[in-house]
Amino acid sequence: MIADISAATIAALVLSSAAAAAAAAGPTSVGQFSVDKPAFAKLSRTSTGTNLYLSSFQALASDAIFVADAAAAVKSPSTTSPQKLAGTVTWPNEIRDAPASLFGTEGIVAAGGFIVPGKTKGGLFFAPRFANGTHGALTQIFKPSSDWFYHRVAFYDVNKDGKLDILTCRANKPLLGSASGDLVWLQPTDRTRPTGSWTETVIGKGCDTYFIIADLNNDGKDEILSAEFWGKSLTLIQSTDASGRFDVASSLKVTKIDTSVADSFDVQFVDLNGDGKKDILFSNHLASKGAIYGYEIPSNLAEPWTRHTLASDFPVRISGPGQAAPGTPIAFFPNTAATTGKPTIVAAGDGTKQAYIISANSTNAADWGYTQTVLHDCAGTVGEIAVADANGDGRSDIFIPCYDSNYVAVYSY
Repeated sequence: MIADISAATIAALVLSSAAAAAAAAGPTSVGQFSVDKPAFAKLSRTSTGTNLYLSSFQALASDAIFVADAAAAVKSPSTTSPQKLAGTVTWPNEIRDAPASLFGTEGIVAAGGFIVPGKTKGGLFFAPRFANGTHGALTQIFKPSSDWFYHRVAFYDVNKDGKLDILTCRANKPLLGSASGDLVWLQPTDRTRPTGSWTETVIGKGCDTYFIIADLNNDGKDEILSAEFWGKSLTLIQSTDASGRFDVASSLKVTKIDTSVADSFDVQFVDLNGDGKKDILFSNHLASKGAIYGYEIPSNLAEPWTRHTLASDFPVRISGPGQAAPGTPIAFFPNTAATTGKPTIVAAGDGTKQAYIISANSTNAADWGYTQTVLHDCAGTVGEIAVADANGDGRSDIFIPCYDSNYVAVYSY
């Protein structure tokens, strides 16, 4: 009976209904705010709210990481002024939350470096985040001995000793000559000083930019799935060790899942067709005919993986060498209370100058058809997008870094 439902429950139902209605209507622009060369966006929930981190880099200037109050940015983008973190960083790529269990305090780690003169020797950079919401200065916790750069880190117990390490991929691309990439394991030189130096160990070849770690076939052991950009492959790395450790190169089994996708870009482990089984969301990054795909994962990973094309209309509209599309796709639910069914996908067009919403055509799990629409035109390069409920209203918010245009566009459901 209605009389038995608490006021809090009624409020929650009203909020859920409003969120569902908003999700069906699609995201709307709530404005934009200025940032110098925003590239990679990251949303982090903290004890004091939700932070929006933005990496910023350019060839002939110093690099930086900015932070803003994400909820305030949704409420009033025009008055948002991101603050630059103290310290120094080299060409910061993706930013990840750093666990307090490893660093003594929570914080962020940025993977850095790229194929730009003066920026080719990258590394990893850490900034602590304190309980009052403030940040310590960025410090370099790892610097390679030669010109390697890094795009993503994962905090993972690589050798199964009960202690977190860092697993990452590194790449090197000289101006003349072929590129190379490695899967590498990083350990703090002194576990009592994890913000000091770290030791790097190469444990496999090929992995050069983005990857994920997950139990892909639900057998109780994790696998690594790598999008090899210069290796031009979607590549599976398995541990043949009974404990699933990844620190011994001789115990790693490497399988090329798909070499027809050419310059691979990014991967996500998510149920795409709403059948209760997780799939792989994947993008490549090409000067023409780049696409976003969905892969069904077989229970026997050695069997063929069925590939579905979800979106393929990504014309490169920026001239010059190295321009390509698309960038990273992210699957999410507009109504954050939703936990089943088909997600919506937001994708950075990168060299298309545009960001996209890619929506499923039906709820039928056998139907892999999607419709692609332009969400925002940046009039320049589109960086890595961040999506989450920034203000707790049950609806997803979208932050689009418009790199060349020096602003972040904000959309909300």
